[in-house]
Amino acid sequence: MPLHLSSHSFNELIRVLQEDYPRSLQMCNILKGILNKEYSFDILLDRWPNFEVVVASPEDSAKQVEDHVSSVYFIYHKPGSEDAATKFLHKGGVIDWKFPPYFRAAPSSLYGPLTGLAQQHGYKVELIARTYIYVLEKEDLVILPPPEGMRLGHLTMEHIDAMENEWKFNSYLPKQSKFLSVAIQDYLSAALFTSTGQCVAYVCTYCYGPVGALYVLPECRGKGHGKCVLSQLAQEHFEKWTDTLLLHRDRQCSITTAA
Repeated sequence: MPLHLSSHSFNELIRVLQEDYPRSLQMCNILKGILNKEYSFDILLDRWPNFEVVVASPEDSAKQVEDHVSSVYFIYHKPGSEDAATKFLHKGGVIDWKFPPYFRAAPSSLYGPLTGLAQQHGYKVELIARTYIYVLEKEDLVILPPPEGMRLGHLTMEHIDAMENEWKFNSYLPKQSKFLSVAIQDYLSAALFTSTGQCVAYVCTYCYGPVGALYVLPECRGKGHGKCVLSQLAQEHFEKWTDTLLLHRDRQCSITTAA
């Protein structure tokens, strides 16, 4: 059976994980979020303190499926520990296969093992996005002012309906309205508005660090509006938060880290 780590040991786990930045960023953000009582996950390890594998597993899979369609997992393993991770994921009590799993963050080395394991339990794994991490330090951040005649602001609940229709990644989140409302109300966002109040570009963040719902109206693309809201979001993040922010870079499946 996996080892369930007590929250009393989270800070020590975070300290060790930080030695493997940026690979461990999302797992660190999950641990900090649990300590801040922002959400609930069970933290499972192969052993402690000399661990090789960490899995953030839903505390209540049924509740998470109700809120987010699938049961969300985050997986981390130390460099070179792919075999240990594969063996650990096969153990009972790590993945609750009664519900469809969504591996929100996992090393690319585990795509093959996870695919085979899921097939054994009657699921088909679809790779939604392969991501890469680049590091951006605060002193290197370039703040882009809004274009002439436009202003920067924040998303509100009034924008939910438009986001439901516009955001291009909504195909895998059929119940995303609640998901987005939490992101808008509880976390940072940035939006670009015309002089008449039309929102032409926006971006928000999720509890575990990554930017989400980056969108620019089709007729406004290619003008730097997306980069403008991203730079605003990064600036506010540096000023208000201590956790690392993960920013999607342009349209590539890559992540820029504002650390």
